Amino acid sequence: MSSIDDLDERFRQLENEVNAKTNETMRRAEPERRDETPINASAVKYSLASLIVWINGLTGPTKVVAIAVVGLISVSLIGFVLKLVSLAITLAIVAVVGYVLYKVFFESKSSEKP
Repeated sequence: MSSIDDLDERFRQLENEVNAKTNETMRRAEPERRDETPINASAVKYSLASLIVWINGLTGPTKVVAIAVVGLISVSLIGFVLKLVSLAITLAIVAVVGYVLYKVFFESKSSEKP
């Protein structure tokens, strides 16, 4: 009987250890949410650090998949920002060309009429 009781006690201890580690992993996997509206350098550093800690907590193929997904998201965000910058530059060039054409064709005609 005592060996069954010892096994039951050991099983409960192992179960408690597994639950504790699972809870710790879940807390690390979910980054803390803050209600801060402005984005500053320390918030970005904190988010990046928590992402790195989360990825380091993974093992095996899940770590590789997580790194691949983060890489794809990073590349797509960089591409999006570059497209926005090129759009802004294109709009500026079109605005300058349009202004020059307006000055050349329309303002010269209005000065000739008086």
